[in-house]
Amino acid sequence: MSARYAADNITPGEIESVIRKLTAYSSADLYESNKAIMKLVADGFLLKREDRNQKDLYVQLIDYSALTLG
Repeated sequence: MSARYAADNITPGEIESVIRKLTAYSSADLYESNKAIMKLVADGFLLKREDRNQKDLYVQLIDYSALTLG
């Protein structure tokens, strides 16, 4: 992730916040937690930057750029 978003100057703290976001879901309702996590993984999400002067970063955990159609 750090290499992929290096041009956007992603910080180690921001990477940690992404990891916390994915691991903070409750195991009490496993189905709903898994569903929410898979949505984040498949669709991506907006990351609020540590430096509020920087534009929020859209994070995609799966790199779809290498996929080709047909």
